[in-house]
Amino acid sequence: MNAWSVLDLKICCLLHIISISCLSHIIYGRCRILQKMEHAPRLRSLYRQILRELPLRPQPTNKLSNPSPLQKHIRHSIHSPDVATKPVQAHIAELEQFVTYVKAQRMYTTLIERYNPGMNMNEEDRVRLTARRVGMDTSSLEGFGNPKNDG
Repeated sequence: MNAWSVLDLKICCLLHIISISCLSHIIYGRCRILQKMEHAPRLRSLYRQILRELPLRPQPTNKLSNPSPLQKHIRHSIHSPDVATKPVQAHIAELEQFVTYVKAQRMYTTLIERYNPGMNMNEEDRVRLTARRVGMDTSSLEGFGNPKNDG
């Protein structure tokens, strides 16, 4: 499992806590919050920040037939009746926290990939690169310790 799929799972779990339905309703024009126009630009800005931070997934041939867990949650939250029960400021505060969390997760993934480059390598490649760092050439050691079948 790569770091982005782990991030997808963490985001989906977090979205159960955070009500993102407000953002979904902004997209589809179904939110009562848009009637209060002073909050609309801030909410749109938060939505765009979230989209910038989320990892890109490889697109299948038909995107709508294979939605990500995040898209499934947003679709579910669009039809949720809980949108009008919270004040707008509470939605905005939660969304700002979510943006901060996603930025931190993206930075964490970037740092892990930068400072632990052998994480996704097999054992042979890891040994070869470690030997190269100290000046050894492992091409002369190929087959060493591997018995040959003389058939």
